[in-house]
Amino acid sequence: MTANLYRTVLPIELRATIADLRKKREERRVLQDIKSGKYGKEYKEECEYMISCNQIRAIPYKWSEQYRANDIKVYYDPEKNLPYCFMGDKVKKLYFPRKWKKKYIQKYYNSILCEQDKRSPHFYFDTNEEWFDKDTFFIDAGAAEGYATLLIIEKIGKAILLECDEVWMEPLKATFEKWRKKITIVKKYAGNKNDKCTCRIDSFKTKLDKVAIKVDVEGNEMPVLYGAEGILKKKKVLAYVCLYHKRHDEKEIVPYMENHGFETFTKNTYLFYRSVKEKDTTFRHGVLKCVKTEKIMCYERNP
Repeated sequence: MTANLYRTVLPIELRATIADLRKKREERRVLQDIKSGKYGKEYKEECEYMISCNQIRAIPYKWSEQYRANDIKVYYDPEKNLPYCFMGDKVKKLYFPRKWKKKYIQKYYNSILCEQDKRSPHFYFDTNEEWFDKDTFFIDAGAAEGYATLLIIEKIGKAILLECDEVWMEPLKATFEKWRKKITIVKKYAGNKNDKCTCRIDSFKTKLDKVAIKVDVEGNEMPVLYGAEGILKKKKVLAYVCLYHKRHDEKEIVPYMENHGFETFTKNTYLFYRSVKEKDTTFRHGVLKCVKTEKIMCYERNP
């Protein structure tokens, strides 16, 4: 009740400012832990970088400094009455909620661009991935602004965007207006049941040859995967699953996907992260790439 009132009364920009102040207090404590050697030699590069800049960074690598929020150009569409940013090709427009201020949009979109740098531990996929073509059915669980789907929308055959937050409904419709015949926006949580608020990924049927899934659902990844059992059993599936929202996610998600016949991969870089409910910040892999093809299924994985 109190949390809902807080979200309703305070603008998102003010909530973000309050969160940043709390975060800074916590970061001072964590920085002292880093300097004291708490995280050992395994993450030497990442720790040395944060010590050198005297700052905690979720993506603790120097290259991330090239992403600056003030460099982001924000435009306004008078017809739709919505702010937007161009994608890298200067053709696609990514729309944002009408009440969002320019500074907040700059910060938000800059964080997306940094996360989706190929060097980032949070990088989902290469748009040149051969998998993405007219025979691909893409399911975006936790779509938010729709950036991941927009990257590949022209290449794939069909896309389902699962997003429960009302604030994204209008921007998503504006962003994908040009491709409305090949996308479906579902205002529900992805999960392990079907009801008025939640749906299983299994619910979506397709005649397309290949399925690709992106799962970024703020710590609800395992229930989403449980609700995707039918699709995960298909012969040609590609999945990108976030591993970092809960400290022990990687220990659960990796064997679960491998037991379903997937070959799994992580980047050799790390996020420095903790959720609101967790006590300690730790280094974690960002995204797990899971691939299952007939070729992979025909041999046994090395122990």
